[in-house]
Amino acid sequence: MATRTVTGTVYKPDGTAYYPANVVFTLVDAFETATEHYPAVDHTEATDAAGQFSTALGVPDTGTAYYRVTLPDNQWYEFYLAAGAAVDLVTLIVAPGSSVAQSDLQTLLDNNNQLSVREVTGAETLATSDEYIYCTGGAYALTVTPAIAAQTPYIINNYSAGVVTLTPTGADTINGAATWPIQPGEAYSLVVAAVGAWHAL
Repeated sequence: MATRTVTGTVYKPDGTAYYPANVVFTLVDAFETATEHYPAVDHTEATDAAGQFSTALGVPDTGTAYYRVTLPDNQWYEFYLAAGAAVDLVTLIVAPGSSVAQSDLQTLLDNNNQLSVREVTGAETLATSDEYIYCTGGAYALTVTPAIAAQTPYIINNYSAGVVTLTPTGADTINGAATWPIQPGEAYSLVVAAVGAWHAL
């Protein structure tokens, strides 16, 4: 039976582990090896208390198998899996040839790659050290630090029921505008395009 081990760690937006929770792997297209038939079915793996999981997925003798993974927050991703050594899920998601089906901004999968996480509940100015910001508590404005070359990107996710409005400092702009709204359920990566100019992606 040809398999490859896939491991990973799944976190909530606040940085704590998803537990108890299930990670569901779906083989999208059935395939056959020299000795086995792999039907297009779901395979569910439970996380442990640290949010970690490990599972053995079927792979073809040559080429790749086409999988979809659904995480506990219902985010799902597609990836292609070939035979080989054990691999972390985040590596598969960002590997060339993979297809990311939904925003990957709010799902932090690997402890070694985890961003610093901070909850914001009302109007304030972002810190230069912020990385991943998740907004709760309703509608308000966030003032963004000056767009200078040394500023690292922000990831901002709106979990609240109201619009969170990004307001640049001074004459800075975001995508050429004086303000930038983030609707409930939306997430943006905010990067410096030039001095005084942010890009919201």
